[in-house]
Amino acid sequence: MSYLPNHALLHLDLQGAPLEIEVQVFRESRNSLRAAVGTKGLILRIPRYLNEKQEQEAWLWLQNWAKKICRDEPAVLQRFLPRFYADGSSIQVGKRTYGIKISVFNGVTHSARLLSDKTIHFKLANNPPLSPAIQSDAIKNLLSRIVAADYYPEMAARIAHLNAIHFRQSFRQLKLKYLRSKWGSCSGNTIINLSTRLLFAPEEVQDYVMIHELAHLKEMNHSPKFWDLVAGAMPDFEEKEKWLTQHGHSCDF
Repeated sequence: MSYLPNHALLHLDLQGAPLEIEVQVFRESRNSLRAAVGTKGLILRIPRYLNEKQEQEAWLWLQNWAKKICRDEPAVLQRFLPRFYADGSSIQVGKRTYGIKISVFNGVTHSARLLSDKTIHFKLANNPPLSPAIQSDAIKNLLSRIVAADYYPEMAARIAHLNAIHFRQSFRQLKLKYLRSKWGSCSGNTIINLSTRLLFAPEEVQDYVMIHELAHLKEMNHSPKFWDLVAGAMPDFEEKEKWLTQHGHSCDF
């Protein structure tokens, strides 16, 4: 009988703030325990055939491992804390600062619009009543859309410029949308998607992701030929990948 479900919740204290984080449990052909921080939470890999007592010990081991991360590397888990937006506050996205204005009304549909002074006015429906977590999620989703629309002309111009210089390939459309687990993608029907999280990164890192996806217009794989195309357009691309690995967790709404 298994003690651990495939998905569990772990409750931690991150610098005085309560953190509830999801844990994915994988049972594998291995002899040891392994833990990692994933895109959606923590990942625990355990030997396939542990008994209930051994799985309880594995969970305790994970708790101690996660507490050590909270103590020694809190920034790694910071992105899993719910972010609460207050009326009158602001958020910095790239070089732009957006003010936050929040109105709550007795309706069913949330909306938001960008005002001329770069304030985003959120109209949040309070039917059913909003909990702080639901309000935070609603603002995050609307914020991503509004900021994407505001940045779109600039991003479209830059990817067109990079394409003209390095690749000269046609593609159907550029989309900016919230992607949690990747920075960009290029579909078989030549639609390029860029994550709005990328807007928090330096422009040269954004350019790398654009070049990466443009290279897929010629090579829809990650073969040596693909990486030669990327390196030809940006010889130091590995530095940009390193930046995303080290700082990508801080790029979010």
